[in-house]
Amino acid sequence: MNCLGDSRKDLAGDRYSKSTGNLHDTLMAELQTRLQKAEVKSCENLISDREPVVKHLMKKSQSFRSEKPTTKLKKSETFSASPKGNGTIYGTKLSGNQMDYVFKNVPKFLVECCKRIEGRMDQLDEVQGVYRVPGEFIDCVNILAGAVKLFLRESQTPLVSSEEIQQEVNREKWCSSSDKAKCDNLRMFFTNLDPVRKGTLEYILRHLKRLCDTYPEKLNSKNFAISIGPAIIHINSKACLNVTDTLIEHDILNDYLEFMIDNCFEIFKESVNQDDDYGEELILETTL
Repeated sequence: MNCLGDSRKDLAGDRYSKSTGNLHDTLMAELQTRLQKAEVKSCENLISDREPVVKHLMKKSQSFRSEKPTTKLKKSETFSASPKGNGTIYGTKLSGNQMDYVFKNVPKFLVECCKRIEGRMDQLDEVQGVYRVPGEFIDCVNILAGAVKLFLRESQTPLVSSEEIQQEVNREKWCSSSDKAKCDNLRMFFTNLDPVRKGTLEYILRHLKRLCDTYPEKLNSKNFAISIGPAIIHINSKACLNVTDTLIEHDILNDYLEFMIDNCFEIFKESVNQDDDYGEELILETTL
């Protein structure tokens, strides 16, 4: 009888233990689920509370090119990239965009993005990869840099085309010319561009140069020429018969662009000093 009683107690204990274990597992699973939901909700609240810099930029891929890219660009009522107010930014002519109020010949969208990139660089733990690494968050320097690249790449009006620069710049003479001669050659070439193309090109080159000068150990013109080069100098892919020709052309154009970035102050020395305008815009920005 004692053995039978002990067996019943052991069996009851096993059942209780299993029941308790199952209950523990169930409670832990439920707790984990609730914590996950709370974490997701917390993240959603965090995202909703953050002030977006690029509101619609990565929201929907299908409407990526037609959405207004930022609500922070609003100065009064509604930001419009074009004079007609249709909100179209990508795939338009440069002259069809709303121009900045300080840089009269530069699209406002481009100025606002570049200004915010430069303003937020100090907040980054790692500044390497700007204009090269894609962004992961809406409020992100790399997202803004990607917007700048897309804007320039998709523009119906290229800042510079490969055909133009190859016609105006002799490659053989370029390699043996002094820096002063190269600057004179490029200055003469840029003088023939229309005001919007020239103004926008000057602005983006000065922007890249400021980044290189501010972070010389992390950023340089050579890497910028590789990462953003195709957006600034549009290449006619049909003109290259094979991959080798394409790679050679890319190397040549990257060499040109690297020199443009390093020497943009000298090249545009006879134009309005955009660095002074940049300071003026920062003053106006704080008073608006």
